[in-house]
Amino acid sequence: MAIPPGYATAVWPPSGIAVAALLLGGRRLWPAVAAGSLLANLTIDGEVIASLVIAAGSTLQALAVATLLRRHIGVLERFETVDQVLRFVLIAALGTTITHPATTTHHRIGAEARARAGIGDGLVRIAVGLENVEDIIADLEPGFR
Repeated sequence: MAIPPGYATAVWPPSGIAVAALLLGGRRLWPAVAAGSLLANLTIDGEVIASLVIAAGSTLQALAVATLLRRHIGVLERFETVDQVLRFVLIAALGTTITHPATTTHHRIGAEARARAGIGDGLVRIAVGLENVEDIIADLEPGFR
């Protein structure tokens, strides 16, 4: 499921597992989420600083999504209404839309290459479905080769 050059993926199940753990076990489990993310990222390329930054972002993302879910639908054993399902899907989707490319998806390509691509250290990308279809296809196509 990796997207070239092989260190990023469009689907990352541990993010959902982290949210579920925080929902079911409470916010006190955030250190376990952070440790799991750190260890997973260290196995990719061993860069400690980048792995720490990614782990911090992953932990904050899971905490934010779990907090929003708890606030807007509670902690459920099962969904009982369509409204609960819709709220869950919308909140969970929102949690996947914000990223800092310089320290996540593009951290391995180097500052000069990022600058040429228009990805500065201050860029925070919010993906809300407004991307050009051709750009999305161009991004995903190499992964299907």
